[in-house]
Amino acid sequence: MRYQHRQVEKDGYTCRPLSVPERNNRLDELYAINTSASERQGGAMNETYFEYPKPMEQEKCPYHFHNVYGAFSPDNVWIGYVDLLIVGNWANTIHFLGHQAYLDACKKGSFMVGLWFCMVKDIFENHPSVKFIQYHMMDVGTTGLQEWKKRVGLQSALIIP
Repeated sequence: MRYQHRQVEKDGYTCRPLSVPERNNRLDELYAINTSASERQGGAMNETYFEYPKPMEQEKCPYHFHNVYGAFSPDNVWIGYVDLLIVGNWANTIHFLGHQAYLDACKKGSFMVGLWFCMVKDIFENHPSVKFIQYHMMDVGTTGLQEWKKRVGLQSALIIP
C-alpha cells in the first residue's frame, strides 16, 4: 500500500483532510463525484447520491464527529473522498467514493489507495483513541473490491456490544 501511495503522489495526486468550510465551498465537486456513475460495484447507486449535497455544520463534540478526507487531481480538482464518522474508539466510513472518470484514468483508481492511506495515517497521528475502522463487510462487493479491502489491511471481525 505504501508503494501505491508514493506512486500516486509521484503522479501529482494529493490526499488530505478537508476542513468543514473547505468541504462546504466545494459542493459542486462533491456532487460531480457522487453523480459520476449510476452504478458502483455492479449495483445501482442510492438515490441520495443524486441529490445536491448539503453544507455540513462544524461539530463541537470531541468524541463524536465527522472527518472528510479528499483526493485531488494534479490540477487540484476534488476527485474522491472518505466521509468518516468517529464515535469514541470506533471510526466508520460513511461514504468512500471516487469520480468515475479519474478512477478509469488513474491506474485503476490507485488514488483511492492514497486516500485510504491518508485517512489511516491521520487517525494514527491525530485520533489515538480510535482502535477500530469499519468499511462495510468483507464479503460485500465485487471480487475486485474484496481483494482491495484485503490489500489495505481490512479483515473480518465480530463486534458484540
